[in-house]
Amino acid sequence: MRRTTPVLAIAALAALAACRADPDAFYPNSASAEPLLEKRALERVPPNFKPTSVTVVREFGRPWPHSDVEIIGYDAWIRVEGCTGYVLVRFDSWGRHRTTGDMTKCG
Repeated sequence: MRRTTPVLAIAALAALAACRADPDAFYPNSASAEPLLEKRALERVPPNFKPTSVTVVREFGRPWPHSDVEIIGYDAWIRVEGCTGYVLVRFDSWGRHRTTGDMTKCG
């Protein structure tokens, strides 16, 4: 049993090193989560818009009936130059893109 402890420790350190090696990996509730979602959201803005600001908010809910409330997604509200309203980009709880909506009025 003592021989497995160093093996598990080495495996854990290898997994941690692999996580740090991918700068675009999404880790919920980490310091890198919101900046990464901002970057991904800006990539989804239609090319005819020039973004001026991004606000990322967490979407809370219950994924299953009678379960605890947790983060079920993220919304990125992007204001664009020369328009009122926002472009809304939504992500699931693991940072995968769900939808993009154009709620702007330009002109």
